[in-house]
Amino acid sequence: GTAWYERRFDLPTDYRGKRLVLVFEAVKHAAKVWVNGTAVGGHEGGQTAFQIDVTNAANPGTNNTLTIKVTDPAEGLSFFMDTHSLINVSGIWRHVWLEATGKTHVTYIFAIPNIDNRTVTLQVGVSRAVATEAANLKLQIRLKAPDGQMLERQETLALNAGTASGSGEFPITLNRPILWELDAPQLYQAQISFEESGQEPDSASVEFGMRKIEGRGGRVYLNNAPIYIVGGGLDPGPYGGAVDINWHLPPPYALPTDEQIQHDIR
Repeated sequence: GTAWYERRFDLPTDYRGKRLVLVFEAVKHAAKVWVNGTAVGGHEGGQTAFQIDVTNAANPGTNNTLTIKVTDPAEGLSFFMDTHSLINVSGIWRHVWLEATGKTHVTYIFAIPNIDNRTVTLQVGVSRAVATEAANLKLQIRLKAPDGQMLERQETLALNAGTASGSGEFPITLNRPILWELDAPQLYQAQISFEESGQEPDSASVEFGMRKIEGRGGRVYLNNAPIYIVGGGLDPGPYGGAVDINWHLPPPYALPTDEQIQHDIR
């Protein structure tokens, strides 16, 4: 059916002149959004995140009202047969927040680790509201290791005239990388920031693990060493079920004796 959500919120005065965006991690299934009575957008799809620019509708320094209408199809009419449809989860089921960025802002950071070369490559995207002339952004990259060590460097990202976005790849060498392991899932943090003349500064960050996962020879390897995984899943019947099934093949993952299999079942 249909559900309505509404709440009031205050925005600080220093949000004036910035780009204001509502971020929804997931709303099932179809959402329509209003800010202060102004329709600002919507989205269909219960599992995917989406963003809505509310710069022109929100009022920094005063009270604001956010209203959301969510419609979920009746049983049997779902657009995608997923776990949430089966257990009747509807509405806002993941996080929602509002963020303020500069008119020119970091749209994404993606880290690609390479433990064999002791490098991480940062893929960075930047967007801008006005694409009138070419610009060279001086990016400040700060990389914080799990042990607190800091690495800083500057890079240049070119924005061509007439384009609203640009992207670049920046490889960084790590002298002694701290690897992500199952018993010690340690994470690095990469922060990208820049300042553009006449614009508010902007920054964004991402966490990542220095790790390598691959399959070869019928085994799974983490950081070039074999790891042993026991998988499982729901009852593979036509409607699913509550019975978990353990899959132990191929070797060496199989239980070695009938007694151990019987013990697992009991």
